[in-house]
Amino acid sequence: MGRFFGLFFDFDDQQKAVISKLNENPIKSRRVIGRGTLTSDASEIRSTEKFQAYMDRASKFVSRN
Repeated sequence: MGRFFGLFFDFDDQQKAVISKLNENPIKSRRVIGRGTLTSDASEIRSTEKFQAYMDRASKFVSRN
């Protein structure tokens, strides 16, 4: 967490944990709009390994039924 925000906000432990998770996330196109809505680029999400694994798992599940 940058020093800049620390000057203006006093984050509790839960907020610090959320900030850490967001910083560790490979999605870099995240933007906050309005009063806290997070948006991101769908093509960036689709290209992640985690999404690809879930997509493979879902296609196997669908093909079984």
